[in-house]
Amino acid sequence: MTARLASYLTSPSPEQNIVLIQGPQDTVLTRPLADVISDLNRIVLDEMETEHYFTVMLAIADMDSGVVTLCQAGHPHPDVRRKNGPIEQNGPGGLPVGLFPEAEFEEFQIKLNAGDQLILASDGITECPNAIDEILGEDGFEGVNLLETLVWKLSEYSDDAPFPDDVSAVLYEHSPPIAR
Repeated sequence: MTARLASYLTSPSPEQNIVLIQGPQDTVLTRPLADVISDLNRIVLDEMETEHYFTVMLAIADMDSGVVTLCQAGHPHPDVRRKNGPIEQNGPGGLPVGLFPEAEFEEFQIKLNAGDQLILASDGITECPNAIDEILGEDGFEGVNLLETLVWKLSEYSDDAPFPDDVSAVLYEHSPPIAR
């Protein structure tokens, strides 16, 4: 299922990527992210013979303005680490993909200033258990979300037990282009 879903999202060609559409004069544009996740939900429920569901976070960053448009489907909330230090969690949560045919998904935006970081992490991180089976959680993730030390801190939290789920994260630090 993962490979098939990835095939819908990875091609640079609008004919093979459900996020992209052909724009005027050979430009490539993005579709509304809520529509993309709705399409993935329909595909999983109608075309794939599976009982599985998944969480996902799609994001498109405007590199000039720092505005990031996101759509969250059951995935952990994104963390924003402001350049001056505070960490914010944003997002509506939403339902996972592949559970309900009538599920609706909504987009939201986060404004990043120069030096702010956006961190998207898999639930394998927030749901990592410790030795007494307590999960790290989104609040616990705030204390370890520097990607340089993430796996080390997660191993420490889990008493070096194998991770029961995937561990992945993306960090985007906004650095607006220099005006010329």
